[in-house]
Amino acid sequence: MRPLLLIALASLQEPESRPASAPASAPASSPASEAEATRALAELEATLRSARPGSGAESRPTALPAWFDSARAAYVEFAATHPGTEAAARARIRAALLLVQGEEKPDEGFALLDGLAADLRAIPGREPLLAEALMTAGLLLQQAGKTEPARARFEEVLALRANETATRTAEAALRALEALSRIRPGEEAPPFEARDLQGNVLSPASLRGRVALLEFWTSWSPPCRERIPLLRETHAALREKGFEIVGICLDPSERTDRETFEAFLRREEISWPQVFDGDGFRSRVARSFAVERVPASFLLDRKGRIRHVSPRKGDLRVLVEALLGEIDNG
Repeated sequence: MRPLLLIALASLQEPESRPASAPASAPASSPASEAEATRALAELEATLRSARPGSGAESRPTALPAWFDSARAAYVEFAATHPGTEAAARARIRAALLLVQGEEKPDEGFALLDGLAADLRAIPGREPLLAEALMTAGLLLQQAGKTEPARARFEEVLALRANETATRTAEAALRALEALSRIRPGEEAPPFEARDLQGNVLSPASLRGRVALLEFWTSWSPPCRERIPLLRETHAALREKGFEIVGICLDPSERTDRETFEAFLRREEISWPQVFDGDGFRSRVARSFAVERVPASFLLDRKGRIRHVSPRKGDLRVLVEALLGEIDNG
């Protein structure tokens, strides 16, 4: 996941109720309380990072969901304990990211972010925080394929002119949405050509006749790494039936060299083709698909048409089998 998405999530109530925190009319907190809350949030996040299950934990399938739940609860409690502070708002954003990206409860996460935005609109001087909440919601909505709601959030950020960074980010997000409007289910995959680690040319033409998943990822992103067991299992089960995965690794060369990357692939038993040019998100393939964050994936049918964009983990195998069956059934 790119830094743009932070690592966050929000409030404590059910989606249909207003998230608990400072009342919308609460005044901004004092500098002393802001400083104290900022320090406390940093300490909380350090504690949560140290408690997160490692990649080698035997109990990871059960331990990680439990960690997501406890981390979200900790952020919610923090927001209630430090009402009216910027740190509380950021804790609520962090509580919403965990819901959407960790617990896969997008509707609840979006509702929490919308509640935070409503609170911040009512407090003068909170425009930068409001822009942060709106950008987070917009990026998550975009990732979920909800284009128009995402566009509305980005346009509001642009209208706020909260600061130069937020404005530039919103402008880039709107450009990406425009590009994505041409990369949607039913459309042919955009033309691209790349070489895998063995030097083989990969392109829409080379994949024609197979159901293919183009998986954009980075080796250090927890959500990307958490997808590897599912990809490995699906690839092993369906490859002989005509399914292929093409990994497009967006690690920049200054962070990961080829030798380190290949060692990672061996360790994780990743056997499907990998594109790794060291250009990161500037990669020509990433630009062709308007990829701004990871994980991002595009499931193509045997004719090279995009059929699904970033399918959820639990749906992947069913969707692949359905596309394989379209040909098998004539």
